[in-house]
Amino acid sequence: MKKTIYRLRKEIMRKLSPSSKEDILNKAFFYCGINRLEGAYYEFGVYKGDSLIIADYFNAYYSREFGVNHQIYGFDSFEGLPPIKNKEDKNLHFKRGQFSFSRGACIQKLRAYGCDLKNIDLIGGFFSESLKVKRNYEKASIVMIDCDLYTSARDALKFITPYLQNGSILCFDDWYHYKGDPLKGEQKACYDWLNDNPQISISEFHAFGWSGKSFVVRINENAK
Repeated sequence: MKKTIYRLRKEIMRKLSPSSKEDILNKAFFYCGINRLEGAYYEFGVYKGDSLIIADYFNAYYSREFGVNHQIYGFDSFEGLPPIKNKEDKNLHFKRGQFSFSRGACIQKLRAYGCDLKNIDLIGGFFSESLKVKRNYEKASIVMIDCDLYTSARDALKFITPYLQNGSILCFDDWYHYKGDPLKGEQKACYDWLNDNPQISISEFHAFGWSGKSFVVRINENAK
């Protein structure tokens, strides 16, 4: 009886909750399809691969409808969070090594869910190192920042800047962590990044989950 009540409450809360990550990725891939926005899906903070599974599903679904396919890139240390050093990252809930999940286990999970592994590229290593490796990356259609920390989000935003285009969707999964403090976490990283890149502006797209927020990117080449 208690389990039945628990499941019922969980289902009610799911329906009452703000837009979920499944919903935001559905909206984002549909948006790219209907606008014929080509480019890759970039995710920073893969953990167990749940978001990649969702992204792969909607990419396959809408590529059939609109003919726009997106290569998927997933970046993660696969060793959990890096050392918590900066004041912008101080939080009672985060600690070194949290959210650890091996790359091999992630690949196994993606395979078990029927993901197209030929279209998914997992890049391992802490962002401070892995994002410095030169590769021929594509322009970004959708970017998912899901790395909790200011330092990680800062590194991800710096990396993705040259790959952004007008209309790119930029999602922050942990926007309202740190009690919504704009001087910490992903919010602080975003505001610092915008300050350093006056050619870039963002407008609200959709909120999702209890902590996520997404934006549409605009680039003014004359503002550089």
